[in-house]
Amino acid sequence: MEKINCLISGFGGIGYRHLQGILNYRFNGNIFVYDININRYDEGLLKLKNDFNTLDFKERIKFINSYEDIKEKVFLLILSGPSNGRLNEYKKIISKIDVKFTIVEKLIENNIQDLAEFINLSKNANIFVNTPRRLWPFYKNTIFNEINSLERITIKGSHLNPISNSIHFFDLLFFLLNIYPKEIISISKDIKLFETKRTGYFDVFGKISWIMSNGIIVDFKSFETSLEPISINVITKDSEFEILEVEKTSSKLILLQSTISNMLLGSLHKFNKCNLPKLKDVGFIHKIYTENTLDFFRNYYDENIKSLPST
Repeated sequence: MEKINCLISGFGGIGYRHLQGILNYRFNGNIFVYDININRYDEGLLKLKNDFNTLDFKERIKFINSYEDIKEKVFLLILSGPSNGRLNEYKKIISKIDVKFTIVEKLIENNIQDLAEFINLSKNANIFVNTPRRLWPFYKNTIFNEINSLERITIKGSHLNPISNSIHFFDLLFFLLNIYPKEIISISKDIKLFETKRTGYFDVFGKISWIMSNGIIVDFKSFETSLEPISINVITKDSEFEILEVEKTSSKLILLQSTISNMLLGSLHKFNKCNLPKLKDVGFIHKIYTENTLDFFRNYYDENIKSLPST
């Protein structure tokens, strides 16, 4: 069996979920894990001992202190560290290691200039963006594909975190309906800024409204106290309906990140194919999104801010 190696750069919550999926795929090769905070290695090991048989991961995972510890080619690189400085992290890696495929988390980069350079680099590299709702069977089974007269879409839920997560839905709408965001057109009066679990990163409660490329409005409404699941309310010329993302009742339709990571590695390994969007194809959407959201922060909170404080 051909030997392949994987590298996970950034071993927080999302990095661990990628690792779960990769461990469940049987292949000949190493799984290298890097994080600037080496304390996360011990935290990850404790989780692994609960989730896996020790023999399943002891020989396969290599926790490294430097990318220079890797002396082999890397088949799949997953960039799951903070969005701040991600371009430099990617350039550091590819300057030392031969990488075939890369999957990058959103936000791709929170600095506009670095994001533009990242998109430019992707024109000559196999870089994919981890916006996986387009892979969920849940959305393949909706009636989105039958809609011809959209007027408004409202996406809402408790702790929706629209600064960080709206891009997932923009990618989904681009995939399903071939529409993309143009600009933020309004902010609700009750908008409230809060610091997330990651120090120095922020999101909001309240409503942010965007105009899309086809002229419809897309609202994102995030609630602070209610226990409302994520839902998508769709208004057309002739009707109105709601789609509920409820994981417990849609377990086979809403895919966990570990399941997606397993599927992606298998598809890349067997067919050299990845169903996530290529950065070179959707980079313009991420650029529009990041520029507008950064302007929102400058207008409402800090006019001197240089980079979007979100991940």
